[in-house]
Amino acid sequence: MTRQIDEFMKTEINADPVKKKLQTTDKKYKKVNKNAPAFDLNQLAFQYFGGIDLMAIEGVSHATILTLISEVGPDGFNKFPTAKHLPHGFD
Repeated sequence: MTRQIDEFMKTEINADPVKKKLQTTDKKYKKVNKNAPAFDLNQLAFQYFGGIDLMAIEGVSHATILTLISEVGPDGFNKFPTAKHLPHGFD
């Protein structure tokens, strides 16, 4: 499953030259779960969500980001006009 997410995200990012250039910082303070994906989810999520650094938010983990990606899909947060429009569990 994570391999499919990795491939999907790289395809989405490579299709957008602006997203492809985005670079985030390492989050050395974030604890990495032993079940975390082998790819750099911090960087891919930063690019995928157009420069929104979700890993900079306290309490957000790799699992949280994988859940967001699977829930909001390729349109990301752009399909929600405000935070109140997010699906239950994300507000």
